[in-house]
Amino acid sequence: MRYLVLGLLAVVGCGGSADAGAFVDDAGGGDSTAADAATDSSTGDTTATDSGGPDTPKTDTTPDLPPPPPVTLDTVCDKLADAVCGKPASTCCTKSGFGFDEAGCRDGVKAGCADRVDDVKAGDSVFDASAFPACVDAWAKLETACTVNLLEFLRTYPPCQQLFRGTTAPGDSCTDDVECAGPPGAFGTCTDAGACAQFTIVGKDAPCNTAGDVRATCDLGLFCNVTGGGADPKGTCKAARKVGETCSFSRWFECGYGYVCQGGTGSSPKCAEGKPGGATCGGDWECASWQCATGRCSPANYPVASKGLCGG
Repeated sequence: MRYLVLGLLAVVGCGGSADAGAFVDDAGGGDSTAADAATDSSTGDTTATDSGGPDTPKTDTTPDLPPPPPVTLDTVCDKLADAVCGKPASTCCTKSGFGFDEAGCRDGVKAGCADRVDDVKAGDSVFDASAFPACVDAWAKLETACTVNLLEFLRTYPPCQQLFRGTTAPGDSCTDDVECAGPPGAFGTCTDAGACAQFTIVGKDAPCNTAGDVRATCDLGLFCNVTGGGADPKGTCKAARKVGETCSFSRWFECGYGYVCQGGTGSSPKCAEGKPGGATCGGDWECASWQCATGRCSPANYPVASKGLCGG
């Protein structure tokens, strides 16, 4: 599916090492009118009380205003560059062998972001400034991890899709992930079939389904125990079988993501680690990623560092 080759910066390029609070203006005060009045009454200045009457409390007529948004459509690209191109990116890029050019990183982030801003202005997506802090946190987690399991990526990245939210509904035609709508917590993607789909990662005993345009995918260490058939089989997330336990070729997915059911002639099949990215394969059931594309396994883990992120 297309989410395996997203190119993180091309999707949104958000998150980072900056403290989300730094993007919110201080709405707290600086207004010392009440404190000054209290001080004046204790310094011997009795102008307001010479008549002997009680002090008349001042009424604050300043309306309570909501805090300003953390970013605007005009400032979001600079803010994203600040967030993405910090120390975690430098560390991850260096560790991954790309080196790090902060200026190049910032240019790349701002260019990708500018495309998303154009989508908003064209009415093809929706900008939600309130999603920015969560997106910053999500990107910080990804850069700190540097390499993430695909399910972890699908669980972590959705806040950044909310920042620039696609408007194409599940099942409708698409050409790129950024077009696809997704509710909070869901990952929207454009499948190889050219239709939008949504993925949500769910936990043990939660309802799940393994097909269709809106899917609930079981988390690591679990599998969808499908009890029905049809075009959209549904089930419940249950604990996956452990490595070395007996499994069924017809239910190879019961070994859990990253693992497959393997066995030779004359032996009972058992759960084992799937083939890594790049290994030759004859079907999805051989790969740790559960995806065999053009005879090669897709990677089960996603490297966060890239030439674009690192400023190359």
